[in-house]
Amino acid sequence: MIISNTDLQRAYAMIREMYRDKGIISGTLRKIGFRNKWNYVLAEQDQSGLAFNFTGDHAVYGEVDDLEQFINLQSYIGRNLFEFVEHLLLKRELQMRSLCVAALNALSNPLTSSSSLKERGIPVSEEESYDFIKSEDIVTVIGYGGIVNQMYGRCKELHVNDMRPKHALLTLSA
Repeated sequence: MIISNTDLQRAYAMIREMYRDKGIISGTLRKIGFRNKWNYVLAEQDQSGLAFNFTGDHAVYGEVDDLEQFINLQSYIGRNLFEFVEHLLLKRELQMRSLCVAALNALSNPLTSSSSLKERGIPVSEEESYDFIKSEDIVTVIGYGGIVNQMYGRCKELHVNDMRPKHALLTLSA
């Protein structure tokens, strides 16, 4: 049971402050999506966000049986993305927290562009390069995705965590 949204509130405060400092205006919410494994938010100004929702193969908290919670969000379509996040910050349900993360990700889009990162002194690599991984590093990858092969052999240890059942990851060959 989730008793606090302090983590999301801190992220919201940081994003809100950066918007204020940079004079950025948030987009208007256009679409809220609930799909197998992912919740997503689409807004004007090319703001989009995605967050894992622990459904399908990853339903470790049980199946989602309250779709009314999603339907009740329809009134936020056409409103400022910050208003949507402020509403979600009052919720404790797992899916509402997931949508909140997706909305925060959408709001972070203008803050994570190459130019914005460089402006704040954050180094940006234009290529998929894993040169930052050193031979003595112990690395954990969440989800058996496309980068595992590129990481293999670069570090002392490589651990891959995936919540899917083993049968979903195993293959057979002759």
